[in-house]
Amino acid sequence: MGKFLKRYLAITGVLTLITVSMPLMASMFIVSIILIIPGLALMFAPTAFLWGVVYSLFYWLAFRFVGTLGAAMSALVLTPAVLWLIPQHSITATEAELEKYALPAVKAQGLIQPAGDIRIDEQFGGWEIKCGSRCLSLLFEPKVRSVTINRTETRTWEQLRAGSTLQTARAKTFRLRKAGQCGDDWREPDDTLLGYYGRNHKDNLAISTDFKRRLTTDACLAEEEPMERHDMLLRQARWHSEGPPNSSAWTFSPQNVRVTLEEIRAGTGEILFRTVNISSLGLFAPLNIGPDGGLANPHFGWERTQMTTKDSSAESDVQGAVDDALAVRRSVDKARVLEETRLTISAALDNPAFPETAIIFEAVEGYLSQLNRLTVSERDLQLVQRLIRDPRFSDLPGAYHLPNLFGSDDLNALRPDIARKLASPAPAIQPGPTNLGTALENWPEASFATLLPDEAALLQDARLRPRANGLIVRLSDGGAPAAGLLTTILDEHLALYSGFDRSKLRQRENQREYEAHRATMEAAVKGLCRMGPAASGQLHRLLKIEDRLPFKAFDRMDWDRMMARVGKPLEAIRKPESLGGSDEKYRDNLRRAVRRPSSEIRC
Repeated sequence: MGKFLKRYLAITGVLTLITVSMPLMASMFIVSIILIIPGLALMFAPTAFLWGVVYSLFYWLAFRFVGTLGAAMSALVLTPAVLWLIPQHSITATEAELEKYALPAVKAQGLIQPAGDIRIDEQFGGWEIKCGSRCLSLLFEPKVRSVTINRTETRTWEQLRAGSTLQTARAKTFRLRKAGQCGDDWREPDDTLLGYYGRNHKDNLAISTDFKRRLTTDACLAEEEPMERHDMLLRQARWHSEGPPNSSAWTFSPQNVRVTLEEIRAGTGEILFRTVNISSLGLFAPLNIGPDGGLANPHFGWERTQMTTKDSSAESDVQGAVDDALAVRRSVDKARVLEETRLTISAALDNPAFPETAIIFEAVEGYLSQLNRLTVSERDLQLVQRLIRDPRFSDLPGAYHLPNLFGSDDLNALRPDIARKLASPAPAIQPGPTNLGTALENWPEASFATLLPDEAALLQDARLRPRANGLIVRLSDGGAPAAGLLTTILDEHLALYSGFDRSKLRQRENQREYEAHRATMEAAVKGLCRMGPAASGQLHRLLKIEDRLPFKAFDRMDWDRMMARVGKPLEAIRKPESLGGSDEKYRDNLRRAVRRPSSEIRC
């Protein structure tokens, strides 16, 4: 037994030395899939060594009195008992530290109606304060007059407990006024505006669409000097006490206490609702040694576990709890919103004073998303046609909904207008993928077997065709006669992509043009893949193009799949070096792609 313990301590001691003194190398072993067994051995070696030392100490002390078997049994009982007792003092001290900062949870007496002047104290968000989804949702509540957003930091325990965080100079107050009465105080809502309190994404989308309509017809958003007083405070706060530095991984002292809370207070300071998480990292019992810090700062120390007060909520339950406690509108009459939005967009199209950036036109995507085959009507088709034809717009947000809304005849009726729109972007618009051009890929089967004159002209223009990537893919509907054009498009944009002056990529418009060439090549490859054997007449040209193709910027598997379907011998195709497995297995996958129709493979 003695020899075994010596070998055990020698092996685990060496592994512990490696693990603790070189944690980065150890962590690489631990996360390695190939070396998973050595990784686990290194991760558990410090704890195994610790337990082995304590076990050996008790064994050799008892061996003199009770022999081998008695010593082994005594050590087996005493080792876990002692290692469980050692951290108890630290655990008790951590519990006392937690109780020192305990805050009682306060349950709301039913849902709380926001009213009057609301102040929101936030600790998170960007430097610039805007009236986003939450702010606007509160402003549209019937009893709310204003919303003040205050980004602040809770620096002391007294501030946290009393709810007395200071209003910063960056605070802003927002208010809805009647349409046309905002003047210089007018502000545009945050770009990411979406209904905040809806029961699900569809409700939020409908609420957001309704907000945009009402901000066009009924109200405007104004920014004012921050108000000092408030009738209700919605508060989010985080704070932590002072504690041992993070490097003290081996200390038995209590770690710092972290408090996360959300609460609603009346203007008088009365707490109407509060949920809180109070936690600290306490020593694990029995005593163990474990990794911490992740790959960014790997190190080992006493293993710890999350400890909380009895009344604490889980931290994930704290986040957003205030919003769940409010009596706010969480749904709308979608049919009403749809009809009113339809009428408002139509009226805005009649008024040339509305620019493309008008907030009602931002509601177009939400309007289209609420339509379906049961609710769509001739009026919607006419409205979509007007949006496409209107010279103020270079694209149609939400165009990807069109194939799901209209039948073949209606979609084909839109094609002339779409082609003209894609061929005539505003001078300031850089050619690149568009919503309308991309949506064409999902038009009904065989829709583009015969191109319209405007579509054919669009595809002949190397500068404009990147706006119509979906149409490029759907050249596959034309069969063999269209294979030459697809190959030409691929060849021309490869030349433009390869010859691009990369020193100009720091400018955003040049980067967009550079990426547009790559996206156009990918669309041509997809079209040729769908066409399959019908494009075999272009194989000799494609082989020449293959020699020039920069595969670092291109998906090699997509290219090989296309070439196999067009007719390149599988024996001439080798797997990319970045992939595992054998060439034969790679070819088997390509062989299956060749045998299946294009509608069943990922082209």
